[in-house]
Amino acid sequence: MKIISLFCGAGGLDLGFKEAGFKIQMAVDKEEAFLKTFSHNFENSRTRNLDLGDESVLEQIPKADIVIAGPPCQGFSNMGNKNSADPRNYLFEKYVDIVNLVKPKCFVFENVKGMFTMFEGRFFDEIINSFLESYGQKRCSSYIEQISLKFSSFSNNLTSPLQTGQIVFSASSSSHACL
Repeated sequence: MKIISLFCGAGGLDLGFKEAGFKIQMAVDKEEAFLKTFSHNFENSRTRNLDLGDESVLEQIPKADIVIAGPPCQGFSNMGNKNSADPRNYLFEKYVDIVNLVKPKCFVFENVKGMFTMFEGRFFDEIINSFLESYGQKRCSSYIEQISLKFSSFSNNLTSPLQTGQIVFSASSSSHACL
């Protein structure tokens, strides 16, 4: 299966896929230093230095079976500046655009738990609604309900599998299993 990684950073999210036997075909980030580290960690993966906030680069993203991403979290992190106007908070919109353009069998989106709670959960709701509108209610809704339930239990139970405080959600076409 072909996997592309967006906002790849050094490859933390990608490592789980690599450990599961997948190969990252292409990784994209706008920070050259991140891509150098990624290339060191994933020697056989191609990298592209692209600013995904720039509409003109979206057509440079190849088709893939799986699209994974961990968009910038600074605006949602407990350690971040907690600025609702931070333009990086809206990069999830580009990820939704890319998922619509690439039409993968499955996508995975990861971010910090603050996305669920910061700014009264407005960004989390916007992200969920964007995926529901564009990727399909049938493919997303039951899994997203599970995410909300898991996150709610995380808030009250520190022995949850989500101890890292990350939010991960995904969806797949009806004929393919979701991760």
